[in-house]
Amino acid sequence: MLACVAGNVHDIGVRATSDFFEMAGWRAINLGADVPHDEIARSVQFFDADVVVLAAALDP
Repeated sequence: MLACVAGNVHDIGVRATSDFFEMAGWRAINLGADVPHDEIARSVQFFDADVVVLAAALDP
């Protein structure tokens, strides 16, 4: 399962990583950008995720 944490709207890296996992034969669930932490937690349980990838960008 992949997601950009709340406040992060740039999801190109998450989309590319999701595609890479799918090409490698994994089931990748991409929650997209700006996902609230409570939604991420619920989704981990709902999808019974084995791997969670979170993306965040920091302002300089």
